[in-house]
Amino acid sequence: MSDSAAGCSAAAASPRSQFPSRSTTSRCFGKVVGFGPLPFDYETCPRVKPLAAAPAANGGASWGAPVIERTEPPQSADEIATLRGFLKYHRQTLLFKADGLNADQLNRTHPPSTMTLGGMLKHLAYVEHHWFAAVLLGRGPAEPLASVDWDADPDWEWRTAVSDAPEQRRPLLLDAIAHSDAIMEEVDADLDRLSIRASRHTGEHFSLRWILIHMIEEYARHNGHADLLREAIDGVTQPTLFLMVGLPGTGKTTEARRIELEQNALRLTKDEWVKALYGPTNPSAATDVIEGRLIAVALRALELGVDVVVDFGLWSRDERSALRQAATATGANAEVRYLALTPAEQRRRLNRRQAEEPHTTWHMSDEELTTWASLIEVPTPGELDGSEPVGDPPSPHATWAEWRLKRWPAGR
Repeated sequence: MSDSAAGCSAAAASPRSQFPSRSTTSRCFGKVVGFGPLPFDYETCPRVKPLAAAPAANGGASWGAPVIERTEPPQSADEIATLRGFLKYHRQTLLFKADGLNADQLNRTHPPSTMTLGGMLKHLAYVEHHWFAAVLLGRGPAEPLASVDWDADPDWEWRTAVSDAPEQRRPLLLDAIAHSDAIMEEVDADLDRLSIRASRHTGEHFSLRWILIHMIEEYARHNGHADLLREAIDGVTQPTLFLMVGLPGTGKTTEARRIELEQNALRLTKDEWVKALYGPTNPSAATDVIEGRLIAVALRALELGVDVVVDFGLWSRDERSALRQAATATGANAEVRYLALTPAEQRRRLNRRQAEEPHTTWHMSDEELTTWASLIEVPTPGELDGSEPVGDPPSPHATWAEWRLKRWPAGR
């Protein structure tokens, strides 16, 4: 395969498009409302299974529900870990965008472009082989690449993908990724290592650093294409987890109900469940159990493509970070919405609610309100506008998922 064939070929050309956003603009409701960036859970990419073992859903007509978990690149790692982290994120994004589609959908174009998602999977599989095996190590291609006349048929992978079965395409790319990663280990991830094959244009050899940056560029461009193709096929966009943050009486549930109606979202208001199950009491142990179970429901709903509103208060930054991470690990967006009032207005609203809807609330003393106000960790401007990423989980937890299950054991 030539250098040009391993990049974006003429048949694959399309206007530039935005690759799937990891943050969006903030909005204001009440005093301060916004939401942050979308970090991804650090989980290893699924191991590759032989093609014969890859099951075909619905009699081979389509794949199963998306199971791709995307990984946020590290924010303070060394150069090799950062480059590999970004490449991993973009690989998983493409797999996520192409998952769950049948043969017709994978072969569908969006004129005037002739690209398809199925062709994109096959194209990137061979791009992986070209740069890591052929260029870096000088190894000859395996079949069917070995028999391709790339000068006569430079768009072979795009053209022939239409005849491939849906259940073949994802394993094809996963297998190529696994081989590329094995090569990275073989060369000890030496960024200064030069390729065996030189550029046919300049005669210079490529460094591994250059190859990794080029691969990130290649995936990022095609992920923008994939985003448009997927939305044109079935209108699938990322669901959103809305996290309501604030003290009692600040209007969280009112805002949650508004989002529920406008977004056709699933609203999970903890107090409604506690009140229905325990009446006038509000046992803390039961509250934690209910929160855990509702979080499990929320994450499952996100996997099914449903917007969800979690109306818990979420006073702790760690709680918010854990849920944002969990949401985006499923491929969903996350929005933090913070509402606040003056103590006098908060007291007035609570008194009115106690008088008009006693079945929905509990009595809260001024002393309790003062104590709670001292406990809430107000979202920072960076947390709200998306400029401040989620950091590492508190020690000794290795992942936010581990921290989340410790905080809410019933959320398994």
